[in-house]
Amino acid sequence: MTPASEGIDRAIRTWTMTQDALKVVARELMHQRRGDGARSTVFAATGFEEASADGLRDALRDGQQAASDQAILSIWALFERSLLQRIAAECEGMRAEPASPFNARVTDQVIAAVEYWRIDEALEAIKPAVGGELVGQAK
Repeated sequence: MTPASEGIDRAIRTWTMTQDALKVVARELMHQRRGDGARSTVFAATGFEEASADGLRDALRDGQQAASDQAILSIWALFERSLLQRIAAECEGMRAEPASPFNARVTDQVIAAVEYWRIDEALEAIKPAVGGELVGQAK
């Protein structure tokens, strides 16, 4: 497993656990509200203890959305990092082959600059290898 795929797996596991934890909290809160009025100590000293039902619902919904946004951001950052590393590795391979001084210079410049490319530039660079439709989906 590559570092990028390990990172993606970790982001997905974290997102899944966060979503499940928020569901458990929501169920426990609903159970308490329907019960005999006795308050569980599970939520003592938390923001859930005194919040209104609407406030709790909104906070949980916001938490679920924030967790989803963070998972997407993490996965996209991992994708971007692995794409730039792949382009640099391909250039390193080209540099290892006998090349004209011009080609060697251009390859060196790409390797030095790829770290600072915008994602659109990196996607355009791989378009011939993966196809325009796939690049369009990524954009």
